[in-house]
Amino acid sequence: MLLMVKQAMTVNVEQDVLEQFRALVAKIYGGNKGTLGKAISESMLLWMNKQTNNYEKGARALMRKGAHLGGFTYSKRDELYD
Repeated sequence: MLLMVKQAMTVNVEQDVLEQFRALVAKIYGGNKGTLGKAISESMLLWMNKQTNNYEKGARALMRKGAHLGGFTYSKRDELYD
């Protein structure tokens, strides 16, 4: 059995955003204890996944583009030697 450790958190959120969020959570999950925390945890995970995906997309694009390292270009290995 996996034990989920919970941590209290205090944040400042715009009042209208919080009211809309609470109303939506109540509509979807009901007004039971812990539903707001459940929805916030889910939102945080979704945000982290989105940011990770954006970071990875940028890194892959940079790898595809490559980097100009300067110097000479050689078409054959023999050109490296005198």
